[in-house]
Amino acid sequence: IVNVNVATIKGCNFVSNTAKGEESDSNYGGGAISFVGAYSDKKETLTITDSLFEGNSLDGVGGGAIYARASTVNVASSAFIVNVDDSGYAIYSRVTSMVTPAVTANDNWWGLSESPKDYVSSKVTLNRWAVLTVSNDTAFVEGENVTITADINSYTTGTTSGKLTNPINVAREVTIETSTGDINGVLENGEFSTVYNVPEGLKYVDAVVDSQRENLYLVSTGTIQINNITVKKAERPTYVINVTCPDGTIVNQGTVELFINDESIAVVDVEEGTTSARFVISLDSGKYDIVA
Repeated sequence: IVNVNVATIKGCNFVSNTAKGEESDSNYGGGAISFVGAYSDKKETLTITDSLFEGNSLDGVGGGAIYARASTVNVASSAFIVNVDDSGYAIYSRVTSMVTPAVTANDNWWGLSESPKDYVSSKVTLNRWAVLTVSNDTAFVEGENVTITADINSYTTGTTSGKLTNPINVAREVTIETSTGDINGVLENGEFSTVYNVPEGLKYVDAVVDSQRENLYLVSTGTIQINNITVKKAERPTYVINVTCPDGTIVNQGTVELFINDESIAVVDVEEGTTSARFVISLDSGKYDIVA
């Protein structure tokens, strides 16, 4: 018995397709796929895996990549790269007065590690997405070999993270950028590794996939600056710490630890060259040096 209500797409590429929005006479929507059911129980089901959606667009509202109506759509282990309609949606779930589609879009790569929830319309379930991670097996020591690995097979929910059950089996170009030259490769099964001989004077190592960049190694002489501040006992002032490099390199990793009288009072992360700390002042009146 063949279930004619079920469709499967696996390992397909949808690139640079266009369509008109659901308000037009010629199309419901979906720059790449329009999947419209006919029953209120949403028994028409589409499952998409290991597929690429890149540069698809829609003139109007209805999803730059996928449009779903009165149906069930599950898409996972795929890549969505710049697919937009006029509202910025890549996936659009068309809710009618009779039925709400069941659309799930977890465990996909969206070209960035930040949340892709703005790329899907309401009533699309998107709780997890793939992120770029980069690692090295040994320390960066001049003249020694180190294996650098970049992959998009980890996920985040925004608060928790882990490894994907299935890899992102969509080929994506990766560049390992270093201060002495670049290494180009392709993610296979979501991963790329290279053996790198550490040169003299290495300053940085970054991994770049699509629009996401992750820093792995950074050496630079930095300056940490904290402005003077006057507060009362029991207040909770915010200290802003600037972290700068003479060569203009943006410091976007690491931590700053603050001390008063050799006692650690805060450890804060550095982002985009600045960091801030807020804590209760419990000291008696006087002048104190804060060491960062």
